[in-house]
Amino acid sequence: MARPDFLSPVHLYAPVDSFPAAGSEQSPNPQLLLNPNKSAMLIDQFRFSGQQAPLLHTDLWDFTYLGVDIRLGSIPLTNGIVPIPAIVPRYFGFPFATTAFDGTPTNDDAVMTWHLPRPLYVPPGVQLYVRFVRQDVFSVNNRDSAIENIGFSVVGRSMPTDYPIPKKIWVPWATATQCKQKATPFLRFVSTDQELANPNTELLHVTSLNGFNTASQQGDQGLPVKSPLTAQMTLSSGKMLMRDPTNFFSLFPTDRGVLNLDAVLQSKEFVRCELELTQPDPAFGNTPNDTIEYTTIGMIGYREVQTPIGVQP
Repeated sequence: MARPDFLSPVHLYAPVDSFPAAGSEQSPNPQLLLNPNKSAMLIDQFRFSGQQAPLLHTDLWDFTYLGVDIRLGSIPLTNGIVPIPAIVPRYFGFPFATTAFDGTPTNDDAVMTWHLPRPLYVPPGVQLYVRFVRQDVFSVNNRDSAIENIGFSVVGRSMPTDYPIPKKIWVPWATATQCKQKATPFLRFVSTDQELANPNTELLHVTSLNGFNTASQQGDQGLPVKSPLTAQMTLSSGKMLMRDPTNFFSLFPTDRGVLNLDAVLQSKEFVRCELELTQPDPAFGNTPNDTIEYTTIGMIGYREVQTPIGVQP
């Protein structure tokens, strides 16, 4: 009796060593991310496991400090190191309200999921290479403890061994901009032309923008900024994406942070983003403790490339 033609679920997990300090780099064993069925697979999700921060301590949140660089063989899926909060939607708001029995805040396990805009076809024997980098993201009060117990997972479907190999495949693309200056109200942050960009030769189909802001580093970690934070965006072609300053949290709600799009960027085109805190919060007089430092916006899409056949870097 012939084997039935079906796609079986596959979940591959690889642990990542600890990150003791800023600049630490770690990569999961790529052999653990190969399809054990020796056939091609379709990947629907990349998952990042770690710890979520306790109440009012987003500076301790694992994913605040971790960026990731992902490749399929020699094909880049990210624009270099991309902050993890820029590529994953969230299903929780800040602050976290998790406490122990005695009422003290605790760290809980959390899994952040990148839902790929198109299933990623991975030929048999072609490896996924994932590199994590720990970075200091604030001008002061960065976390000094080690980041441990990080994991990376691939979730998808294993394909039949005799499935025809396509000539071209869709591959995801993630890129981001992140404010790394302590901009006070009435000062602006503008992304560079190389950040929210399509540096590839193929068309980039943009499916979403992801926005994330935790804000104050002076005692209110995890709370959105109290001063009005606005965003504007234009395309390098001159077309307006957001003509007028728009409330950041209307675009990117704190419990998810996703703005869905359906757009195309030509090769070398980019999106320029401008962030601004427009006025101080009266509760803090003329010197509010708000900042747009670490505010992050990611751009997610996909492009079509030649299928890698036995590609090894």
